[in-house]
Amino acid sequence: MRSPHRPARPTSVLVAALTTCALGLSACSGGGSDGEGGAGDGDGAAYDTTTLMPAVSAAVADEESAHVTLGTKESAGDIEADVSWGEDPALVAVTGDQTGAGLEVRRVGGRVYVGGAAAKDRWRYLEEDDPRLQGAEGFDAGVVPILLAIDVPAEVAALEAGVTDVGEATPDEVAGEDATRYDITLDTKSWLAELPQESIYRVMDVPAELEAELWIDEDARPVQLAYQVGDDAARSALVGWSAWGEQVQVEVPEGAKPVR
Repeated sequence: MRSPHRPARPTSVLVAALTTCALGLSACSGGGSDGEGGAGDGDGAAYDTTTLMPAVSAAVADEESAHVTLGTKESAGDIEADVSWGEDPALVAVTGDQTGAGLEVRRVGGRVYVGGAAAKDRWRYLEEDDPRLQGAEGFDAGVVPILLAIDVPAEVAALEAGVTDVGEATPDEVAGEDATRYDITLDTKSWLAELPQESIYRVMDVPAELEAELWIDEDARPVQLAYQVGDDAARSALVGWSAWGEQVQVEVPEGAKPVR
């Protein structure tokens, strides 16, 4: 897991739901371009409204894991997650809070573990198919359903469903790496309709049409997505993807106890 402990940052609209503890689980203490690039070119070609998102979706379909950061333009990386999908999905996610301590969620071996620094390193777990993780029996699963809803291929597919316009390709850099930036327009109703009900993208209210920026690498994999509602940077989102294809290693917490 990358940088699990970060300096304290102000709580934003996007991550406000994620800076509280999972009370029931953790015993917490507190216009288009003229480019003719097509899907799967993999050569840094320019894309347009009809080809950009199919290319991105195809590139992600070839991968099985990624490192994901979620935050705002004011405070990038409030949430960091290593996630893999496929036959044996795995997740390690750490959320920031006002003190800089993290609530950690791990998904491995058919179980979901919650603990970490925010829970004074005490760990609890439930089976991943336990309905209480979705609030059954009045159970308070806190942030866990939102983190478990991180699904990179599904999120990219939802983005594809919502993009209505793509601007010209602009060479750029993200974190010192070469990337290509596109201005995109989103039909947010179509976009949100394809997302899981618990998706973090649903936390912030957005207008019917949203202007955003999407950066991709030379293989058409997404690197960063940024958008903002109005002039308030607190009502913004900054999503990053990296470490494509790297193995996600998740350790079962020692001494973890089941939730009764």
